[in-house]
Amino acid sequence: MKASLNAVKWKFAINSLLIKCKVKNFMDINRQISAEKYVYVCVESFGLVFWNVHNEALL
Repeated sequence: MKASLNAVKWKFAINSLLIKCKVKNFMDINRQISAEKYVYVCVESFGLVFWNVHNEALL
């Protein structure tokens, strides 16, 4: 049961992260900001998601 709950959390976290990255990319294009920053923000966000899910799994 707990494993399936974690899988659902991961799926939700990754989907929301992808949406955030797409929105961020769209905003950056409008502001003429480089794609390099967009990738960095996505990677940084994924690290935070992984850390949060990992900590919840330990509880």
